[in-house]
Amino acid sequence: MVTILALLTLFTIPFAFDNAFALDSKKFIAVEDLGILQLAAHDLFNVDRCGGDISCSKDFENGKLDLSTLFVDTTNNNKKFNLETIAIGGEPRNRENIMLFTVASELGSTYVKLLGDGVKKNDAKQIVTKMYHDRLANTYQNTFKEPFPDPISGKATLQENLALRTIHDFLPGKIKIDGQKISTLDPILIGKTLDEKELQQKSSKLDGKFDDEFLEIDICFPPDFTICIDVNLLEADRTFGEQFKLELSFDDCLEELKDGKYDENDLVMTHIRNLMAKGQNL
Repeated sequence: MVTILALLTLFTIPFAFDNAFALDSKKFIAVEDLGILQLAAHDLFNVDRCGGDISCSKDFENGKLDLSTLFVDTTNNNKKFNLETIAIGGEPRNRENIMLFTVASELGSTYVKLLGDGVKKNDAKQIVTKMYHDRLANTYQNTFKEPFPDPISGKATLQENLALRTIHDFLPGKIKIDGQKISTLDPILIGKTLDEKELQQKSSKLDGKFDDEFLEIDICFPPDFTICIDVNLLEADRTFGEQFKLELSFDDCLEELKDGKYDENDLVMTHIRNLMAKGQNL
């Protein structure tokens, strides 16, 4: 079964926002950009909510855009992944949907190839991280219609994490593969990648809603994936804000997005901008 732990953890020129998610299909976000934003979200946060017990909740990630989930198993004493694991995207949560897996495995495979070509480990990591940052900057421009923010100091916050979860609003319930629409959560897609044309297909329109497929999800746990639970992703995001008693609720975030765009003065946009700015301090 496919897992979506990633989705529960489960992103200048004067700000010029056109209606980036208007009815014109050319304005919808490409699923490649969505995969990159999801990888960035994993890179920044992986909160263990401990079954709702706030006293034991903790953040496994370091709040930095350093490809931690590709190279290091943050759930296992920061043990380094072997090259085989890196080549398939690192942490299992980077394999949880085909968009995310395509991006993570491309970066991981590039790293392994560089090592095979004789590049030193630290140099190879720097090269791949630079590729990742360049792609993220392009994705940020495509999605939010403003340049990637300059780095700032500070620690990422749970409020910023909640704002980044608005990306789930335009997770596509179905995408086209080999000319057929297939559910993003279909287990037959695990370990498969999208080609360049498929990566450029457009996702759902940002509208403050979740596609129906994400309102009832089976999450199955390793190692044998025989223990599963049903999750409503919308409710999981909503209760995240409630659990940590955050000032801006997830409903507030979705309300700001009902017009189909991120506006420069939206609180959700402000939090995402700050999150990405802080995350660049390696």
